[in-house]
Amino acid sequence: MLRRCERAKDIKSLVRGCSGSQCKAGGNPDSPILVAQVDYLEDSDFYKLPGNNTKIVAELSQETTNDDDNDDVILRGTVETNTVSFEPIEESDNTDSKDGNDNSHHSIQLQYSLDDLIGTGGFSNCYIASDVYDPSKKYALKILKENSLKAKLSCKNEFNIHTSFKHHPHIVKCFGMIQNSAHFGLVLELCSEKKNLKDLISCKKFLTIGEIYYYLPQIIDAVAFLHENLIIHRDLKLTNILIDSSLQIKVADFGLAIQLKTVNDKCKHSVGTPSYAAPEMIKAKDGDGYSFSVDVWAIGIMMYVLLFGTVPFQGHNTDATFRQICLCKITFPFVPIHDFTKDLIKRLLHPKSIERPIAANIMKEPFFSNPID
Repeated sequence: MLRRCERAKDIKSLVRGCSGSQCKAGGNPDSPILVAQVDYLEDSDFYKLPGNNTKIVAELSQETTNDDDNDDVILRGTVETNTVSFEPIEESDNTDSKDGNDNSHHSIQLQYSLDDLIGTGGFSNCYIASDVYDPSKKYALKILKENSLKAKLSCKNEFNIHTSFKHHPHIVKCFGMIQNSAHFGLVLELCSEKKNLKDLISCKKFLTIGEIYYYLPQIIDAVAFLHENLIIHRDLKLTNILIDSSLQIKVADFGLAIQLKTVNDKCKHSVGTPSYAAPEMIKAKDGDGYSFSVDVWAIGIMMYVLLFGTVPFQGHNTDATFRQICLCKITFPFVPIHDFTKDLIKRLLHPKSIERPIAANIMKEPFFSNPID
């Protein structure tokens, strides 16, 4: 009989011969013999060993001891942990070797132990993952939910965006593109566990001016770098601005990013998060299209949220939100706000894209050149 081990209440002791997620019992790790002491085996398809979420798919034999008090049930089969295997499709050469995903010792197949789910979106899930061959190496594994040509092309596009430029300190590193029979994915730098600017705002409600001066220039620096490389992120928002263990900003999630062929090219597709969408993106299909200025608009939205804890334009549904954005009537809470702060937000959220500063010039605005005490 084939059993999946998913419940622990009847198991009195850990499997002998197992160390971590790899069982060495029986001398053959591909077909181990596991021995567990149990009170009894109830008529259930699911049993689980205590410990590290180890699952076992095993044949239960009838071999037992003569001791009436205990039954040593021998489980013959394979150990299944929360481990996933992938084949590398392409690996990035734009990362430092000391930080990169060194797969020289297992170049044919990569194995990762999935830990916590740290992010989910419409198209993918992101997990903390450990390299099975070297558990000290941890990554963020972005796995697409679909296994289709469209998903592969999307994953490939994101990988190409990452590998089109050299490493930047405020942009998440990408180590490679991977696949297995069920999924496509990316191996990314793990910045921190479940921490981004939205998490920070959720805890603090809003940031101080001093904190704005610390975080915002890092975002601007990353966006200016992307624009220099003809890349429009198109989905800048607080959840895509990660914070690492050194409190450094990392721009993430290039799933909707696009790289233009020339600086004068325009995009016509409306993508991204509605409350962060620029007017020209909303009107793109019937208008002249949009370019880098949509990212500058998103910086303005993020600055407003970081200062006041809410987005400046929000309707009861997407259409209502879009109408507010296109009207572009900015109001400020009744709290003390320096004129330089208001002026910068208004400049970043100007309804005419040509009137917004380019990313490389935002740091020249009076808000930054004349810091507020």
